[in-house]
Amino acid sequence: MSKVLEDIAAHYFVDFDNIVSFPKAQLPNVGSIDFVLIKRNPMKPEVEDLVSVEFQSDSITSTGALVQGITDFLQGHNLRSISYKFGMNTYNSIKLAITQLMNRGIVYENWSAKCYWVIQEYIYANLIQRYRIKTDGFSSEHASRFALYNLVVRENFLKLECWIKNRIRMAFVFWIRQFWGRLICDCMD
Repeated sequence: MSKVLEDIAAHYFVDFDNIVSFPKAQLPNVGSIDFVLIKRNPMKPEVEDLVSVEFQSDSITSTGALVQGITDFLQGHNLRSISYKFGMNTYNSIKLAITQLMNRGIVYENWSAKCYWVIQEYIYANLIQRYRIKTDGFSSEHASRFALYNLVVRENFLKLECWIKNRIRMAFVFWIRQFWGRLICDCMD
């Protein structure tokens, strides 16, 4: 299990006993869930509890330059003196994420299930600021939760690291219906 899935399992289930992870769980009319963590009863063929994990990342612009960089790398070119221009499209990433948060958040609420949305802290901060979402603190009752991570350079490698060291910050705790209602009201002002 990856470090991110371990962090979420530790936060949600407290321990790793009898936890199984399944990638790409396909749901009709919903799409695929990135990962589902299941706590199973070892003595019975039944699921005790489950939690979904969705990964959200930033998207880029000018993918042609990125493709050229990959092509050059695969052809063995020395890339140390070459630069490839591209940018980050955070607003598009947020638009796509909001759609998933709304659609799947409603599903998770109706199922009385929980979902952890793994996202980089700067995208989360942009989302909170852009849509004026309240961060009231963590509540175990909320269906949607954010696990905030950042990419950091460690020993010349990019590493995914918890935003608050050694634990997940569960700050995203709005009810989807409340957010949707507030968003509609804000748009009508």
